Amino acid sequence: MSAGAILVVDDNAAVSAAIRNYIEGTTPHRVCAEARNGVEAIEKATELHCDVIVLDLLMPLLNGVEAASIIRRMVPGAKIVGMTMFGDEFERAVLASRDFDAVLSKSDGLAKLAEAVTSLLDYPAETR
Repeated sequence: MSAGAILVVDDNAAVSAAIRNYIEGTTPHRVCAEARNGVEAIEKATELHCDVIVLDLLMPLLNGVEAASIIRRMVPGAKIVGMTMFGDEFERAVLASRDFDAVLSKSDGLAKLAEAVTSLLDYPAETR
């Protein structure tokens, strides 16, 4: 497995820092950038072409669902993981949009997020 570049997008700096520290401390992957809202996420995703984008779903300016739709068109090879505080029904609805490769609840924890990121980087992209 080769190391992947991760873009972390969350409007809460403490959450972004926790994700960065956990991923970089427990996997071979590195966080190449952080963004605080959907607009910054699109800018950084198109500029950096990260392998995986971890995207909070509830953010200012553009929410994660809106940002994912745009990122999917502009950076089609990127894997997108949505993070939400909402329940299973919402997660299934977001995943059904096909703009996300995985959707996790924030309550699932950082270990599950790192597992999802690693899993997405270990498998070739499916044809969309």
